[in-house]
Amino acid sequence: METVRWGILSTAEINDVVIQPIQQSGRSELVAVAKAATGELKPQEALETAAEEWIQTVQKYGIAEQKSQYNIFVQTAKKMGYW
Repeated sequence: METVRWGILSTAEINDVVIQPIQQSGRSELVAVAKAATGELKPQEALETAAEEWIQTVQKYGIAEQKSQYNIFVQTAKKMGYW
């Protein structure tokens, strides 16, 4: 199985809900926030790394698929009362 790499840039309250499950998942890796929080990267470097990885993801899967998946996420978050 492929590892899902998450680059969370927000400080919104939803992070309280999503960060722990991401860390506990056997298939996920939290990259941008974790590297900035541990001092492995400066915050700006973490943002730039996450942005570059996002560009690669969009190129791999296409913008239409990314928009579709984000819409599903938003609708699910709204149903759960997180948005």
